[in-house]
Amino acid sequence: YQWQSSTDGTSWTNIIGSTSSTLLLTTSLVGKRVRATASYTDDLGTSENLTSTATNLIAGTNIVGSIVVAGSPIRNQVLTAVVTDIDGVSGAISYQWQSSTDGTSWTNIIGSTSSTLLLTTSLVGKRVRVIASYTDDLGTSENLTSTATSVITSTNTVGSIIVAGSAVRNQVLTAVVTDIDGVLGAISYQWQSSTNGTDWTNISGSTSSTLLLTTSLVGKRVRVTASYTDDLGTSESLTSTATNLIAGTNIVGSIVVAGSAVRNQVLTAVVTDVDDVSGAISYQWQSSTDGTNWTNISGSTSSTLLLTTSLVGKRVRVTASYTDDLGTSEALTSSATNLITSTNTVGSIIVAGSAV
Repeated sequence: YQWQSSTDGTSWTNIIGSTSSTLLLTTSLVGKRVRATASYTDDLGTSENLTSTATNLIAGTNIVGSIVVAGSPIRNQVLTAVVTDIDGVSGAISYQWQSSTDGTSWTNIIGSTSSTLLLTTSLVGKRVRVIASYTDDLGTSENLTSTATSVITSTNTVGSIIVAGSAVRNQVLTAVVTDIDGVLGAISYQWQSSTNGTDWTNISGSTSSTLLLTTSLVGKRVRVTASYTDDLGTSESLTSTATNLIAGTNIVGSIVVAGSAVRNQVLTAVVTDVDDVSGAISYQWQSSTDGTNWTNISGSTSSTLLLTTSLVGKRVRVTASYTDDLGTSEALTSSATNLITSTNTVGSIIVAGSAV
């Protein structure tokens, strides 16, 4: 057998694969005529080649499509709308998911207009369904509504916590909590440190979501715990993975000279070092007439310097040497002062002797 189709009843085309005694009239044949040819040898040995009369134009009565929702009605699962229409659906399908608390009154879920729906926490305790609108391949407009799901249930999903940031002194670490059940309430944090990664001690006062890595934490690991109640009412207690050992890269200290560059005033050397300076600092004050060549001021090795008359018209600066609390040797030199000026100090006179 060979089935054939024609759009005009004159020109005929073989229907590919249709070589049995039966033919299913698919949507692609709607609006065409069909006929069948048959070839065989009869019992008298005669070869026969027969062609049937053509049918009338194939009519296309609409068969309503169907829609089902696939997937489990459990929070955080994804439901999928599956449309079936034997008339064919080559064009676009418009979807609208809806929810209901009673199975009777339905509300559109804002923004949910694709073939899939993620079951968020807000849908727990409700039913959902989906509406699909399209034009099938026979030109018929279809508007389908699925059967409602069961009530959406919820199993708790444990949250997670990570520590973001670099494990380097003076950097700030941040605790990042993620919980798909939602966390609208407060989160309690506690940062902890450990020298061996096994025994952990709370870091006093470190109960916010961030932690500044101070010098005292260098050579230790840190982690953070977080406690809260998620939006489904489940109490969560999370502990982050420990960081690597906190590294201590040296930050060079600084030195400034405080005070007025005026004769008889006292200048003070102020050293600042975020690595801390618990030990002694050695000072040496120096003077210069040109700002280029410097000479130590004999005996001026404390943090202060009295600007004597001998320093007027010169500039001064101070050097400081020490070992910071990370064990780094520091040698600092301040900027030079302006030229030391002199305001006149009026002399005094007294009369000595007896007024006799």
